[in-house]
Amino acid sequence: MTQNFVIVCVVAALIVMGLLAFVHERHGECLHGRLVKTHMPCGSVSPSI
Repeated sequence: MTQNFVIVCVVAALIVMGLLAFVHERHGECLHGRLVKTHMPCGSVSPSI
């Protein structure tokens, strides 16, 4: 019983880590509301100050 619980927790943690890595890869070019390559606004930051 305990061994199955540990296996389920490890698999769930690996899935969560994989999803976080995927999300980070997809949004890795946006830093502080600006694209790293072109410095254009991106993300949820509005251009108005």
